[in-house]
Amino acid sequence: IADGVGGWKQYGVDPSLFPRVLMKNCERYVKDCCTDSAFPKKILQAGYDDLISENPHLLGSSTACITVVDKNTGMLYSANLGDSGFLIIRNHSVIHQSKEQQHYFNAPYQLACHMSGQSFLGNRPSEADEFSILIKDNDIIIMATDGLFDNVTEKQILDVTNSSNNHNAINLQNITNRLVDRARKLSEDRHYMSPFARKARTHGIYAKGGKPDDITIIVACVKQCF
Repeated sequence: IADGVGGWKQYGVDPSLFPRVLMKNCERYVKDCCTDSAFPKKILQAGYDDLISENPHLLGSSTACITVVDKNTGMLYSANLGDSGFLIIRNHSVIHQSKEQQHYFNAPYQLACHMSGQSFLGNRPSEADEFSILIKDNDIIIMATDGLFDNVTEKQILDVTNSSNNHNAINLQNITNRLVDRARKLSEDRHYMSPFARKARTHGIYAKGGKPDDITIIVACVKQCF
């Protein structure tokens, strides 16, 4: 999952182009070349290298989060750069949430292609935070951009995911739709004390309300096959 940095709009650049190309390249690498599931950072590096070499005039930047599950061992491996991320729910509780990486408040780590002569934030795939964990049957994995995590609390996420114990494809899609709808509505609520507003206040910035943003969410449930 990837989230283009919206600040590029002021330069006339579509922020969605960079992350779309990045994820397409990562997908291609997984299908054509990847043989080792334990290295999602390698996938991210390959996708970024191809973006730079094949699209020299593409401008933009993006956060990125890649998770891989080894179906033979049951291990989940992740590489997360920036403030998109994932969490794992087991027995109705969050047992892990990925670490957020920021240069300073509201300035996440990001992969980038810059304009020459201009100063922009930029990071390397090698700086992504890595994590691994043995997952279990019926664990729920939620990957999302910060449009979810900045607007919806952990308790609110659990209220949605715990509303059903039957995690078939239809119910997982329903959970995803409900999370997107909850995040969108809260992001537009000017009186809501959102997670983003609470974090802003810890940095000495008075803020109130939700944070309108792109919202992309993937919800999956582990089914025993290893």
